[in-house]
Amino acid sequence: MDNAFLSDGRTRSPQATVAAVITGVGRSAVAVVSLCGPRAAEIIQRCFGPATNGDFCPGQIRYGVWHGVTRGNGTAGAAGESVVVTPIGSLDFEVHCHGGRAATMRVLADLTAAGAVEISSSQYCDQASSSRIVAEATEVLTRCVTARTAAIAMAQVRGVLCNWASDAIVRLHAHSVSKDLASENTCQLDEVKQQAAAIHRFADVTTRLDQPFRVVLVGPPNVGKSSLLNAIVGYNRSITMDIAGTTRDVLHAETVIDGLPIRISDTAGIRVSNEPIEREGISRAHDAAGQADLVIRVSEPGVPTSDKFAATALIDVLNKADRLSETERSATKVLCTVATTGEGVGELMRRISASLIGVMPPVDQPVAINNRQAKCVAEIAEAVDAHQATRLLESLIDFPSIDQRESDD
Repeated sequence: MDNAFLSDGRTRSPQATVAAVITGVGRSAVAVVSLCGPRAAEIIQRCFGPATNGDFCPGQIRYGVWHGVTRGNGTAGAAGESVVVTPIGSLDFEVHCHGGRAATMRVLADLTAAGAVEISSSQYCDQASSSRIVAEATEVLTRCVTARTAAIAMAQVRGVLCNWASDAIVRLHAHSVSKDLASENTCQLDEVKQQAAAIHRFADVTTRLDQPFRVVLVGPPNVGKSSLLNAIVGYNRSITMDIAGTTRDVLHAETVIDGLPIRISDTAGIRVSNEPIEREGISRAHDAAGQADLVIRVSEPGVPTSDKFAATALIDVLNKADRLSETERSATKVLCTVATTGEGVGELMRRISASLIGVMPPVDQPVAINNRQAKCVAEIAEAVDAHQATRLLESLIDFPSIDQRESDD
């Protein structure tokens, strides 16, 4: 690592072993603390007791107890905590611990007591890699607040997209040097373009891993949308009354369902109205639904809804289902809930998770982590020849081109 300044203005040695929290702190279930430098393995061995014996191997997941180090007064640190340590290389380790601030600060305190130098997440991003896409992924990772989204970002930090792009450049370059391999080069180009298209297919989700999924409740007035929101988030976020039009604006609440960060929004009841404030609320409800990743369309017995919404996914819910007879319940094809008692709410949350996970890529797949990367990948998928594809791949990684590297040699 290059020389850098610490928070108090002192210069950090390029040989320093540095530690930083590289995931969002405070709201996440799991946090990741990175330790990099020549003393990384030594410091990990001082602070961590693995459950199984054996040498650390890159990419290996090691479960164990974080016992910290003996303090200067001769006392040991706090009671041991279960953590996971993953060696990325001989000089680079990740400590996966509880996401609360106390847990991460304890790990950092132990690492610095053992000889590491604490740096900020932004300093870590600046020096994470000479590859721009890895540095960009590292920056996104520091803002992820759940394990599912952080896992996808972490894979890119470990070089999944970078490795794919580098391999594609090598394949295209190797087959372009000989005219006798023209047909094989065409096959290589087609394969790279297909892979780029597969990566871009998830871009709408992967370019905002550090943002919550947008789930919007819509439906006629007084069908229980606010009660459903309260039941999902577990507290009375939205006012509920047996009066139509209680909700006039879009009201948001953030939660986590099955490891997914979610912003769920309650909206004004949709109906024909001449009242100006209510009409504005209904207009905002339509706008929110139009921008949603998932729309939950709520109705109640005897009050069907025919409104259509151009959402990525849609779940129909029949609330106040306790008004139905058993025969009527068995005949309905939509999910039945009773928000005030919690009936059906667990199943609704499972369906929310299933709908949103279905648009997420596998954890180990290369993905575009921001709009710059997504634009590059889309252009690669449409490249007219190997030369253009290679230039775009080099632009994606932001390394010197092959021709430049060869001239440098």
